[in-house]
Amino acid sequence: MNKNKSSVVYHTLISNLYYPALLGAFFYIFIENFSKIKLETNIFIYLCSLLLIIISFSIDYLYTIASKSFYSIFHFVSDILIIILLFLGYSNLIESLNNNNTNIGLFFFSFVAIHSIFILWDLFFIPQIERKSSIIAFDFVGFILALIGFFFFRAIPVFGTIFLLLHTIAYFYFGLKYISTLLNKEETDEFK
Repeated sequence: MNKNKSSVVYHTLISNLYYPALLGAFFYIFIENFSKIKLETNIFIYLCSLLLIIISFSIDYLYTIASKSFYSIFHFVSDILIIILLFLGYSNLIESLNNNNTNIGLFFFSFVAIHSIFILWDLFFIPQIERKSSIIAFDFVGFILALIGFFFFRAIPVFGTIFLLLHTIAYFYFGLKYISTLLNKEETDEFK
């Protein structure tokens, strides 16, 4: 199988199978946990977290869709790791908010690992012409904030939601600009 065909297979698997499967699993977790909400659960924080998870996850999915032109085996393996980390991290946050569990260390650890993967991806596997310094800066800042969260705020679940809010706003702002640039480039390339 040549590189082009295998890249298409990897991209198709991740974008048409694994990401949608994880989104379905998230909805199942949301519904299951929502039916078990306790009286002491802060419903507003809980619902905000669910909404932020869906938005953040959607941006990540769009980023993968937009990476089709340079998607490789490394991107595939990275996306598999990221999907697993997102599942573990988001599940930890939701369960902690719902059960008043005071340990969201797995949530912050997941984002430390995810941003480490993003940094490697940005610096070594994105074609230099496609690299954006704002995206690289976002990944470094996300890494540092997740690390701070892991060491200092993992016992306070509401800080997970605050981190997720800031992360999603930044991801939305920087990510969607970059995603739309890649998608527009890909669309233009198709008509050449």
